[in-house]
Amino acid sequence: MVRAIRTITAGSADSFDADLQITFDKGVQSQYAMWFALLDWLKKAGRFEKVTQSSRINGKYMEFLTEMRRGGNAGARGENQDMPATDSAYYIPGRVDYMKGFQGRFDVTAAAMHWGKGNGVYADVFKQEMRNVQNVITSLGAQAFWGVGTGVLASLNGAIAGSTTAVVDSIEKYNLCVPGTRWLFEGQKLSQWEGGSSVLDDPVVLDASATNPNRVSSITSNTQFEFETSENAQDDDVLTNIDDVVANATAALPSYQGPEGVLAMIDGTLKPTYLNINSATAGNENWKGVEDHASGTLRPQTTKMLYDMYFKLGRKRGSVKLDGLRAWTNTDVYTDFAELLEPQVQFVARELDAGFQEMDLVVNSVRIPISLDYMAPSYWMFLNSKHIHFLDSRPLGTVPDKQGNIMVRAANRINWEIAFWWACNLYTKKRNEFAIIKDLDITINSL
Repeated sequence: MVRAIRTITAGSADSFDADLQITFDKGVQSQYAMWFALLDWLKKAGRFEKVTQSSRINGKYMEFLTEMRRGGNAGARGENQDMPATDSAYYIPGRVDYMKGFQGRFDVTAAAMHWGKGNGVYADVFKQEMRNVQNVITSLGAQAFWGVGTGVLASLNGAIAGSTTAVVDSIEKYNLCVPGTRWLFEGQKLSQWEGGSSVLDDPVVLDASATNPNRVSSITSNTQFEFETSENAQDDDVLTNIDDVVANATAALPSYQGPEGVLAMIDGTLKPTYLNINSATAGNENWKGVEDHASGTLRPQTTKMLYDMYFKLGRKRGSVKLDGLRAWTNTDVYTDFAELLEPQVQFVARELDAGFQEMDLVVNSVRIPISLDYMAPSYWMFLNSKHIHFLDSRPLGTVPDKQGNIMVRAANRINWEIAFWWACNLYTKKRNEFAIIKDLDITINSL
């Protein structure tokens, strides 16, 4: 993201104070709806970690050991019988990349910083621009914290040559997650890449004459949005968030694609190798979570799906006590599920917050906590807060300092350029504590 405050255009009184009041109010109003229910849940559960020198750091990774299997030779024995053979533990190292995260950049003139600070002004212009960077980063976080780590936001459904209208797929099956326009936001700048949704290739040539190529001007439905200027792209091209892409660029997709989110952590089909451990390797089967899908065939959801999955998890972990377990989904899945209500099923509301809800599903006297986030994929995801870690290098929104953020004067101008970063990553040491139900026949209505 790049921003510059160099002109006075918005304030009716031609002052920084009037401009800041407009942007400040908008920023505060949009911030709460886009903040992450998932991170709020983890913070309340005490699952935030800091990267420190005392951590098990090896280069740019943090390492841990995880056990791949339980003892399998224990069993009933009669009196005066031989003891079972000695079992062996099987551990394998995992590797957490703590260098991932978000970056922002903005530019402020010396005059704006001087006149936008002090007695009588509405807000400090420097702090306000830091807040605006934070708001953009929280908008980008939907894909980062729920996605699989590829950086893919959407997949085009049809060519858009000479048109500003783009139609995208809304497919959330067992091996693919491209949730329409839910991970896009107005003002976002996109890059188009050739190839199918599972293979990223060379970028589509952008229109060099366009003033703002590939910038989203409006989102009109759950599968359709408008570009600010006409663009050319082919069917099945994928969209990623790469700001200020050079026109006619031909470079390959950057290796950095964003943090790995919940789907990377929970789903062995979408992400067989997770934290450098391949669940498909012989001996690592216990590393996988519990998956329920129909190989891509959509099916109606039932209360039995959730009821059975709850006990499958208990059986896999060897305990029916599932403290910290909660089912996550989006509002569309919940709306469809609510129509399945039967006499023995009830919902007990917990609390209501902007953007998400919490409640308990009670089936046959079994209480299953549920959280809703409208940005979540259209799956049922069973997550256990006791086995999720959020690796946080520094608080979001802090001002530049010696830890890597920079604030330098722009060449030939009395401007200050501020570079901002927030490194973070979700991860789990026990992938087999989670479960997912996929291939749900759901109509997506929310944006």
